[in-house]
Amino acid sequence: MLLLVVVLLAVLSLLAAAAMSFSRSELGAVKNERSGDELLACADAGRQYMLARFDVTTGSPMELKAVNVNLNADITKADVNCPESANVPADAKCMRSGHLGQMSVTGVTKVESNAGGSLSDMRDTGNMVGAPMLGGVPHKVTVHCLDENGRGTEVEFVVKFGV
Repeated sequence: MLLLVVVLLAVLSLLAAAAMSFSRSELGAVKNERSGDELLACADAGRQYMLARFDVTTGSPMELKAVNVNLNADITKADVNCPESANVPADAKCMRSGHLGQMSVTGVTKVESNAGGSLSDMRDTGNMVGAPMLGGVPHKVTVHCLDENGRGTEVEFVVKFGV
């Protein structure tokens, strides 16, 4: 009888050890998934940030300055920029314009004028007052984000600048 109890305890301890090992690997997977979700949210915030920088009444999208912002920085302080290097400080999410690996570029390029079809097919001029503004030129905008672990994600989108 004592031997049966010892065998049952050994089996139960092996099952408990296996459950703990499985939960540890699941915890690692959850951390990776959360980090990926944070990077996607950072890239989407970068897209919104770039769109907010367009001034439709003056200037041109090509005149935008390069972006290198730490989204986790305290905005009450003067310096919210990430360092100009590939290394990202601890607890930082760096949003930068351009493709992954690029720094100090605007991330905005003009798209061919015939991209998307004929300009007259893309808009209805029946409701327009005055002359069309800025010609409705499409521009490709690229933003990427990096975290302190060196992981990154990038978003690229086309916006029609002007009407």
